[in-house]
Amino acid sequence: MPPLNLFVLLFFCGAASAQGVKADNGTITLHYYNRPPFLYQDAAGHVKGILAERAEKVMQQAGIHYRWENTPVTRILYHLEHSKRHDCAPGWYFSAEREKFAWYSKPVYRDLPVVVISRAQPFSAAPGNLASILNTPGVRILLKRGLLHNSELQEQLRKPMAAKIETTVAEMPVMLGMIENGRADLTIVTQEEASYYASLPQWSGRQLKISKIPGLNTADARYILCSKTVPAELMQKINTAIDKVLLP
Repeated sequence: MPPLNLFVLLFFCGAASAQGVKADNGTITLHYYNRPPFLYQDAAGHVKGILAERAEKVMQQAGIHYRWENTPVTRILYHLEHSKRHDCAPGWYFSAEREKFAWYSKPVYRDLPVVVISRAQPFSAAPGNLASILNTPGVRILLKRGLLHNSELQEQLRKPMAAKIETTVAEMPVMLGMIENGRADLTIVTQEEASYYASLPQWSGRQLKISKIPGLNTADARYILCSKTVPAELMQKINTAIDKVLLP
């Protein structure tokens, strides 16, 4: 190839590569893991759910290009802390530890109070308050590993308790099976999740019970969490969009 033609080819390849980097840097990767009804992938491969809809409204209002990426919980936090891209994840609770390495948007959602899912027997009676549940000797409480929970539950978990806390990386359908089969006594989940699983056709045949926790009215806020590689001006666009399209 003549030198001049080679130079022209290399020039345009370099320009195309630079444009590709620029386009990638202008795109936010929204990380999610399957947790219906908040975030999940439907049969057609689309990301759906309460938080997915809100995140997409915000990005569209802000004029920010985005793409979804299905990522395990622990990997999401790794990406946010060590990111070289523009990585965000919608629907996370506030944590002072995470604030050290990530930006928090304005709130995008507030949870309903958490509830108990237990075996229908022998836990047929409604549970006492949260402290009494955690201080019931011998009770085995199953929680999802790597997640922050309702703020009141987080506070109670820092205290000595009689209950045994067991953690798992399993998804909610597996956790419900573990409770039904007696491998754990109960789990404490958001009311939204409990209502979602109770709405499925197979729920009616399951030996499970949903109980509200008396005196628990905490409505925790959820945020869009972003790596600090996301420029401050993009975070400002996200926050402005939240004010415009999401109700308080």
